[in-house]
Amino acid sequence: MFKTRQGFLKGFTVVELLIVLTIMVILTIIVLTGLSVARARARDAERKQEIDGLRKAVEYYFIDHGKYPVEDSGCDIETEYIAQSGIFYIGMHTTYIPIAPNDPLYPKEYESGKKYAYHYRTLGGGTEYKIRVRLEETGLDYEAYSDGGSGIPY
Repeated sequence: MFKTRQGFLKGFTVVELLIVLTIMVILTIIVLTGLSVARARARDAERKQEIDGLRKAVEYYFIDHGKYPVEDSGCDIETEYIAQSGIFYIGMHTTYIPIAPNDPLYPKEYESGKKYAYHYRTLGGGTEYKIRVRLEETGLDYEAYSDGGSGIPY
């Protein structure tokens, strides 16, 4: 700060600067929190869309073969596609799902221990199925299943 010809000081006091800085930090935190929630919702919407696409593919498989791909012990769909083995992969990869579904939170390369992965399981030798993925925002599962498939445990 410096004195002018009239003897008054020009500029801001330290307290005024700290108040403005504090307000800016609070506003930044509010905006960033809102953005992270919006991003989680967008990723959840993509997960739901992916599950719906998987459901359609499994239903087309049923129309062609009279049963769903049998995975009575359950599987992580992406893991089977990376390994290029497993009943789900063998039955689905050429005609119905040529590319593995990939969760939007993770990079395109496979990572073990993903919290948000697409799971598939059948019961009754392929008469019922359930596909599920955990949603990021709510922590609940989003599921698609056949008639009677809602009770399939994971």
